[in-house]
Amino acid sequence: MNAEKKSYQDLLEQEISLFNALSDSFLTAKNAIVSLNLQEFEHLVAAQKILCGRIAANNAEIRRDHPLAGMQGGGEPSVLALQKTWREARARLQKLNFEHQVLLLRARHTVNAVLNGFRSFEGNYAVEAMQQGSHSFRERA
Repeated sequence: MNAEKKSYQDLLEQEISLFNALSDSFLTAKNAIVSLNLQEFEHLVAAQKILCGRIAANNAEIRRDHPLAGMQGGGEPSVLALQKTWREARARLQKLNFEHQVLLLRARHTVNAVLNGFRSFEGNYAVEAMQQGSHSFRERA
């Protein structure tokens, strides 16, 4: 553990940076989902988990070391401007998180619909596959 406490301003800047990184990850993940690049999407989800853990740790450090710093009113202009930037970054992240959840839900519904479509024709395709397989087997023999 670091013996030296970080300033509230440093922690806020760090959190803004983490919010922006997570927001960028959501945008990249959206493109990966749309292009069906599942390997990239899985990599991004793992990175998002790490970012969320870092955000949680940063929040805990702010609450522990600067419990009253986030209260409205008073304060240095630079800190007030930073708090405004933090609120904007947080709002952007929340918006992208919601859009990401909606996209994943739509993707889930699409996958279920496609699977149900395949299942409804399973018998037809299975018979055809068996016939093609038996013909190629007879040709080899």
